[in-house]
Amino acid sequence: MFKESIRLDSSFALPWTYLSMCYWRQTASSASPEFQASKKANERALQLDPGSGTAIVNMAEILDNEYDFEGAEKSIKLALKTEPNNQYVLRNAGRFYTLLGKHDLSISFCNQALQDDPINRTALYYLIRAYFYAGNFEKTWLTFRKFDKLRYRGNPVIYYQLLLEEGRLDSIINAPSYQGSEYSRTFGLAAAYFKSGDKIRAEEQCEKLKENNSASYNYLIAMAHSYGGETEEVCTWLEKSFEAKETKLTYLAVDPAFDNFRNEPRVITILQKMNFPN
Repeated sequence: MFKESIRLDSSFALPWTYLSMCYWRQTASSASPEFQASKKANERALQLDPGSGTAIVNMAEILDNEYDFEGAEKSIKLALKTEPNNQYVLRNAGRFYTLLGKHDLSISFCNQALQDDPINRTALYYLIRAYFYAGNFEKTWLTFRKFDKLRYRGNPVIYYQLLLEEGRLDSIINAPSYQGSEYSRTFGLAAAYFKSGDKIRAEEQCEKLKENNSASYNYLIAMAHSYGGETEEVCTWLEKSFEAKETKLTYLAVDPAFDNFRNEPRVITILQKMNFPN
């Protein structure tokens, strides 16, 4: 539909931005053709309408996925200056500051985005992430329940991480897949088995992630191993995630799964190669 809109009027900027979003949601790696198509479409949107806060903040997301955090923050600040009340800008600013570990800012922007639209799915999605990476699991669960009550779908990996952080392994191993997300459940099972000391079953689940080529599977396998305290495997799979240019790796500096590994020289090197802000 967006392509048809562009065919009818190629000078209309907004369809180019939304086409960019469509491509972006199809990929988990900035090296993929879909990601490059996403960036190209959004660049066209900005050429047509340089003052579009939506296009500017969308470019910020593309840039941080390429590990260009400095460029992304410049775009975030420009978008906030250009359209300070744009709900899309506010929620994406919340998402970005979550990556940087600026928890008060990320939570504030997400909540601002929800003021005029309290049931906005994506703003709630980003607020769940903001609370989770800030370590506020109580408010993460509260927001999760609101998300579920509205019958929205998403955040299944964090669902399993919450259970893991709280040590509720039985709720992972003996329960059906949450929201039918099989690759997320596969990750959850792998991590739970690692945490319980059952490495054979854990590795079997990791193999399933590899075989199915699940989104960001290198990062997920690294995360699963982290719950078993396996430093060598964690570092190896994080390095593979970096080589594959997985977009999920942008959460490395704040993900609680890696709290005990961020002082490892190999992890420090990855963050340095990503030019991650100090």
